[in-house]
Amino acid sequence: MRKILNMILRRVKEAESNRPRVPEPAVGRDKAQGPPYLTRDLDNNLKIIFDIAGRNPDLIVRHMEINLPGEARRCALLFLDEMVDSELMGSMIIEPVLKELPQVIKSRRAYTSLVDVIEKNVLTIPGVRQFASVSEIIGEVLRGNSALLLDKENKALICANRAYEVRSVEEPTLETVVRGPKEGFTESLSTNMALLRRKIAGPNLRFDQLWIGKYSQTRVAVTYIYGIADRGLVEEVKKRVSRISIDGVLDSGYIEQLIEDAPYSLFPTVGNTEKPDVVAARLLEGKVAVLVDGSPVALTVPRLFYETIQTPEDYYSRPYNSSVLRIIRLFFFISTVVLPGFYVAVVNYHPELIPRRLIITMAGDREGVPLPLVLEVVVFGIIFEGLREAGVRMPRAVGSAITIVGALLIGQATVDAGLVTSSTVIVTAFVGIAGFITPGLTDIFIIIRFFLVFLSGVLGISGLIMGILVLYAHMCSLRSFGVPYMAPIAPLNFSQLKDVYIRAPLWHLTTRPSFIAKENRRRMKEGLKPEPPEKGNNSSRK
Repeated sequence: MRKILNMILRRVKEAESNRPRVPEPAVGRDKAQGPPYLTRDLDNNLKIIFDIAGRNPDLIVRHMEINLPGEARRCALLFLDEMVDSELMGSMIIEPVLKELPQVIKSRRAYTSLVDVIEKNVLTIPGVRQFASVSEIIGEVLRGNSALLLDKENKALICANRAYEVRSVEEPTLETVVRGPKEGFTESLSTNMALLRRKIAGPNLRFDQLWIGKYSQTRVAVTYIYGIADRGLVEEVKKRVSRISIDGVLDSGYIEQLIEDAPYSLFPTVGNTEKPDVVAARLLEGKVAVLVDGSPVALTVPRLFYETIQTPEDYYSRPYNSSVLRIIRLFFFISTVVLPGFYVAVVNYHPELIPRRLIITMAGDREGVPLPLVLEVVVFGIIFEGLREAGVRMPRAVGSAITIVGALLIGQATVDAGLVTSSTVIVTAFVGIAGFITPGLTDIFIIIRFFLVFLSGVLGISGLIMGILVLYAHMCSLRSFGVPYMAPIAPLNFSQLKDVYIRAPLWHLTTRPSFIAKENRRRMKEGLKPEPPEKGNNSSRK
């Protein structure tokens, strides 16, 4: 068998080596390996561009002729259909070039470059840049800009007039709040950057732009606040993002999987959110965000475990209610993970822990059930997860109805048929609902539950405790961009616990977390605790 496998692998390698190689696209290459630069012949320049980019039907060339004093100069405007603002292009590019440029040239005695004259004295569009590399010109056109090429000139003018269709700013579907901002990110990177600018208007908000993807050339912005974010953290994020070499980036999830610290861990070490106010709050803590063009989900690092039980609404409400809700979320998080295994362990190995009347009822329910308890919990858990997935994938109008009706019908039918017990249905339903309270970890709950159910079915309470210790030890060993995943619990830091599992009043949160912000830790002035006015300072009506 080994000889046969080696022979097959050898044949596959020979076939791969003999296969003709398809040349890589020139867009995105550097100058050393890229296509040639522009010449002074307009027809030759257009031929080079079409040879590289192809003669696609959406790549439009608008030929024009400029009547300069003493000569007629040909030019061409290159753009993608449905990706530019036609009115803007007509009023700020075509009309000035055809009408105003001859008057400007007539008033000037001499000029060195017609491209410089057009850029500085004619075009009224805000964003104009000069490019000589064919690779860069094609890249800008494919991103929605317009390129103005002139005969007898070896440089082109790139005009920023992108205007493709984007989704309007709406409320996020995954992170709804009762009180607080209800706007969410869109698929447009420019819109998302503007939403962050509205939250943080200071000059220290920085966007470092990168282009990722050999074919997609996706625009990525590494976002941070200069003076707050640790410089080492910023450089590490930029290093991990810039080293990504992939055909295309279609969503921020691609980047998340390629920059995380523990790719084999169940627990995510890169945060994600659809809300600009959440990103702004994390930037103010000293974290770094990654925005991806085409994705409404922003990434934030480092990601810590306590973010799972926090919501943006915690900071918009009074601290007492927020603290109680955080404790409730933590309780439900533990319940959705531990309860199925605890149920199996107690019923199978430790029935003395159950009240006598309840154990008699449960024993009566289990009479005639064909499946062992472990398999019963696993099978019904899979059915519940399937119903949840069906509700998510179906159209919104019918998805919730299918989930509710399906759960009721299947639960009642399986109990009546004697396939499962009513207590198993109750435990599974409670565990499934509890998992929705912490949506950031919903994807990993089913795996952890089955792991603990298996250990509990084999070893009882001892197996459950052993599984919990293994999970906790694994979580304590994780790092997110150098920061301990369980900080400030492990390692323990009492001074940082005031905004973790409870929320202290805002006037008490005067410093940023020490395990995130290294230098500028002060974020609030001391002595902002509200107090009633002193006697004698009240203004009285006369």
